[in-house]
This record gives sequence, C-alpha cells and structure tokens, in this order.
Amino acid sequence: MKNIEFLLVLAVFICATATAAPPQQDDFISGTGRQALHIPDGDAGHLDYLEELERICMFLDAWQVKDPEDPEFGGMIEDEFRSGDDRIVQSDNTQEAVYVWSRRKELTGDGSYLQNIHDAWVYLDAFPAWEEESDYYRVWNCGWGIRCTIMYESAFETTAKRSYADQCAAHIIAHAGELSFDINPPGAGVRNVLTVAWAAWNLHHYGVTYSDNDAVDASFTLAQAVKTWIEEDADNLHKVAWALSGGVAATCVLEVYFHQQPDGMDAWIDTYLSDLITYYDPDDFSDGAWLNAWNSWQALAQNALWRVTSKFHHRRISFEQSDYLRNQDTDQDGGIPAHPEHSSDEDHSWVSTYIVLMGFGALEEPPWLGLNMTDTELTAGDTFLAELELCGPGLDREVEIMIAVEIGGMFYFFPFTGPPGVRIVLDVPLDWKLSEVTGTAPEWTPFMEIPAWPDGIDPFQAVWWGAMLDPDVTMLLREPVQLPWRAE
Repeated sequence: MKNIEFLLVLAVFICATATAAPPQQDDFISGTGRQALHIPDGDAGHLDYLEELERICMFLDAWQVKDPEDPEFGGMIEDEFRSGDDRIVQSDNTQEAVYVWSRRKELTGDGSYLQNIHDAWVYLDAFPAWEEESDYYRVWNCGWGIRCTIMYESAFETTAKRSYADQCAAHIIAHAGELSFDINPPGAGVRNVLTVAWAAWNLHHYGVTYSDNDAVDASFTLAQAVKTWIEEDADNLHKVAWALSGGVAATCVLEVYFHQQPDGMDAWIDTYLSDLITYYDPDDFSDGAWLNAWNSWQALAQNALWRVTSKFHHRRISFEQSDYLRNQDTDQDGGIPAHPEHSSDEDHSWVSTYIVLMGFGALEEPPWLGLNMTDTELTAGDTFLAELELCGPGLDREVEIMIAVEIGGMFYFFPFTGPPGVRIVLDVPLDWKLSEVTGTAPEWTPFMEIPAWPDGIDPFQAVWWGAMLDPDVTMLLREPVQLPWRAE
C-alpha cells in the first residue's frame, strides 16, 4: 500500500475534583457555553467502537445491583465511587443499560447480557419511568423508556415489554407540554425545554415504529415549541442545564419537526446551526459540570445533521467526538467520568452509555464512499483537486474500492498509474496517519491537468464513478456514487 503513488488524495475516516451524579431536583449547573478553542488531551486516534461497546457493557454489568434480596435489585448504580449507603439507583440509568446491552445483541447476535436485561426489567417494573419523583424527571425517564424498549424488542424479537413503551409514550403526550420554558431559576426553563426536546424525539421514534399517528402528531407539536425557543435567541442552542445541552434541541427540530415539514430545512440549518458547538469550553464552568454529557448531545446533533443532509463531515465530527470521550477511559474499565478533568475512579454509568446512542451510533451501516471536488466547472488547462472519503466504522472490516473517471465514454480506472481495472484493497479500520496509507500528505493534491481541446471537439465532460465491493462475494455494498463535472 505505501509504495503505490496516488494521484488522488485518499482520505480514510474510520466510521472513539468534586464530582456529583445528576441531581433530580433543582440543584444543577446551567449556563451558556462557548466552543472550546483547544480540545483537551485524549482526542487523538481512532478506536474500535465494537471493542468500546464491549467494555461499556462490562462496566454496566459491574455496577448493576446483583443481590436478589436488595429492594433495588437489577437497577443500575449511577457512579462507581458511591456504591454503599450513599449510592444512587434510578430508572434512567437502568434504561440506558438496557439500551446498551440490547444494542450489543442487535449488532453482534450475542445475547450474553440477557440475564442483566431481565434483572433490569425487574427493577423497572418496580420503579417505572412515569413514577419517578418530579415532573421533568418523569418525562425525561419516559424518553429513555421508549428508546430502550424499542431497542430491546428489535434485538430480541419480542413484544414482551411493549406496554412499558406504551405507558411512557402516554405520559409524554399527557405531561411534556406542561413543562414551562419560562420559569425561575432560568436554568430550570432551559432544562425543561431540553427535556421536552428529548421526549419529543423519542415519542416520534415510538410513533414511526408503531405507526401511531397520534404520537407522531404530538411529537411534532412539542418539536414546534422547541423550534420556536431556538429561534427566539441565537444563544439558546449554546445553553446547557442539568445533564442536557443544546444538541438535543437541534436533533429534535431536525428529525421531528422537519421530518413532518421538510420545507425550509436547509435554510434553517444555515441560519441556526452554522456555529453549533462541538466541544464546550471547560473554562466556562466549574469542575462539577457534566461536560462529557453535554458533548455527547452535541455528537447526537452532528449525527442528526449527517442523517438529514447526507454531508459526511458531520459524521466525521461525531467520530472525533466519540474518540475524544472514549479516550477518557484511561483505566480501560469501560466507564468514563462526567468531566474530562475527573479521575478514572469517578466514572459514571449514565455518561458512559450516552456515546453508544449519540456518538458512534450506526455501526451496522455499510461503508460509505464519497467523492469531493472543490470545483466542478473547469477551464482547459486547469488543474483540479479531488478527494475520496471512505468510512467503515463498524462491522465491515474490509472493502474493495474501484474508482474510475469517465471521459467521452472511456473509463480510466483509479489510480491511473496501473492497468485498467486495478483495485485497491483496504483493511478497515485504518488509523488517522493518512500519509502512511497513501504515501502523500493528508491534504488536497493536484490530480490532473486538462489539456487544450482539439478544434471541433465539444466541451470536455467527465463523470467520477466510485464503487465499493464486498471482497468475499464481489458484490456492491452500496450503489455507485457519481460526481459529474465539466470544463469549457
């Protein structure tokens, strides 16, 4: 691989103090954050997300209440530094664990954590989401109740807990709209709107999954209120409160409101999401702030942008965010703390689960191939720049790529220095050291100089073609991508 001279840049993206658990009433940190100018140490390098998922599952197993005589049997302990009489066990932590264990089963087919899930349902039957202790917290918990139940049903092909999701959805429909966005302290209003955004996103998921139009309609109404709140103040999307940040509000509007009313989405994104925070600046908050939770929601927003726009750079940002967060598991026990400056002995179960849904996410997706050019209208004699992006973050570990440029009905195959039909086999994942992979610097590189056209020849036209094949059966993994360009 290293000895091949590429005329096209191949960019391969592999597609990784005082501490307190989230309080359940009004004692929480809130405020308006800024984009961090410098990301703290720990964000370099690509991680194997399946291995990270396995470690998270093991961490959750270690902090589940295992004593059948314990009244909180099956529940998830919130953090590793309070496991005695001062421990916190709640429905949200437990539902998050059910989601993660079920997600592992869905991805791998391995049901090793089925007993953990059964035990968790024992706890949730005794302490259901809609009976938690405060209004916003019940709505928040019901969002996780929907999310984990649908994942559990999908992974294990069962409807045994459908009624749990039904009751969570009913509670959101009945009570989410009662949460005021304009109350004192102001942080409570921000907490409420972000909670409503989370609830609406999951209620929409429920409505689409179960073909429940009433739930879809109710989620749209909630999302409309969130959209209005965002539009009232340009800083609203930068706000944080409790364990939530503006990324969940952006996700709600993109995937609930615009799912129902797609007109104007691109303009709205340009207006309100062009400066979306990727990492909150830790200097803006005390060391008791849950920055890792807030940054997880920002990763969720990047993934939502990727899903609705198909612009891969959003997915790439979510990988970088995932790597940054998971690299904080410095003792390799699967857990991470709520703040990047906290020690490895202060890991939290809830923060550790977030990135499975919000960050690396869609690991069952086949690899993604994109062709990019800075300019698709060229003049004879121009030198143009082109870039290939390949993403294989999950289950597919090897892919063959064929790249060709079609000029006047003739196909010239990538990398153009070899015989027609040459194929480059990439063992995925690779690391971020692109120069070692391509033999070139990881930056845009001149590709081809267009000669002057002979007299009487029509303007030069060409089409890029890119195809990915499964190396075992030589079948396409996705439809070929095309990028037309022309020169006069």
